[in-house]
Amino acid sequence: MRVRSAAPLALAALVAVASLAPADAATKKKKKPLTKTFTLTMTPFPEMSETLACSSPVREAAKQFHTESIKVTGPGMLTVKVTKFTGDWDMAVWNSAGASVSEGSGTSTPNTSTDEMTETLKYKSKKGQTLNLRVCNFLGSQSATVTYTYVYS
Repeated sequence: MRVRSAAPLALAALVAVASLAPADAATKKKKKPLTKTFTLTMTPFPEMSETLACSSPVREAAKQFHTESIKVTGPGMLTVKVTKFTGDWDMAVWNSAGASVSEGSGTSTPNTSTDEMTETLKYKSKKGQTLNLRVCNFLGSQSATVTYTYVYS
């Protein structure tokens, strides 16, 4: 008699456990976005040549830039905004191999507007890696605010 009652109970337990497995997989938590905001103050590089843009290797000698390393552990989208400046600030992103993978778009040189400007950049990363965000004061006011967010996909 005991064997007959144990088999249905074991089958019921197995069905209950199997039905919970997909629910656990569906509730797997997504990684929290990385976000940071900071203010930069730097002197503009007094050169009108577009060859000294933030993504240019020549910019290395100028040193009017700030580099922020962003370590991401999986695929996702990096969004960067530089705000609260006038004139021309630029930005670019390099991968860990040193290749430029994205540049900001927004202002251009010369920019004589006295309105506050916004420079934006988006980069879709397919893997975990260290991204190097470079922000440059090309020919702008002395300070700007940088905000980046990396949202895992």
